[in-house]
Amino acid sequence: MSWILNAVFKDIAYSIMYIHDAQSMWIDLHDRFNQSNGPRIFQLKQQIHALTQGSNGVSAYFTKLKIFWDELRDFRPTPVCNCGGMKSLIDYQHEDYVLQFLMGLNESFNQIKAQILMSDPLPPINKVFSLVIQEERQRSMHFFGSSMPPISASYGVASSNYSAYKGKKDKPICTHSGFFGYTVDKCYKIHGYPPGFKQKGRS
Repeated sequence: MSWILNAVFKDIAYSIMYIHDAQSMWIDLHDRFNQSNGPRIFQLKQQIHALTQGSNGVSAYFTKLKIFWDELRDFRPTPVCNCGGMKSLIDYQHEDYVLQFLMGLNESFNQIKAQILMSDPLPPINKVFSLVIQEERQRSMHFFGSSMPPISASYGVASSNYSAYKGKKDKPICTHSGFFGYTVDKCYKIHGYPPGFKQKGRS
């Protein structure tokens, strides 16, 4: 009995110290402090019903939903039984998981949802998640592919611009006039134009 007295707060220990056996102590503590799981189960069911994907990705939404399912299963564990009736009960539970997951998805997934619901029987929840996440990834690839130019096209534009610049850069430049094609020692504006030379824009 001493281990029970040492395990609880002093004021609680004082209230049970005159009980003569450990079993009676334990029953007294259980009756006083045991709380029903009903409120938490009710809260979990509310959260599962209200949960939707919203602005979350499919993976984040599924993870939140699975946390609620796992906690609810801890409060209501499935009995161990090899009979056919228990297998049907587990199958119905897994179908509920699939339906709850699909109901919370955004409307943009209506097409894949309809395809899954047409399956008979419904696929397992992990398979359904895999199908939906694959759909999300394909949309992401399509979005980036349509909004961005192909890498080869971008590379071609950059290469042509660089070639044009490189061609000018390789030509000599006059430090007096700023024109390409000759140097200052041959600049016509300094040394004069050759006989018969006609400038552009003049008749």
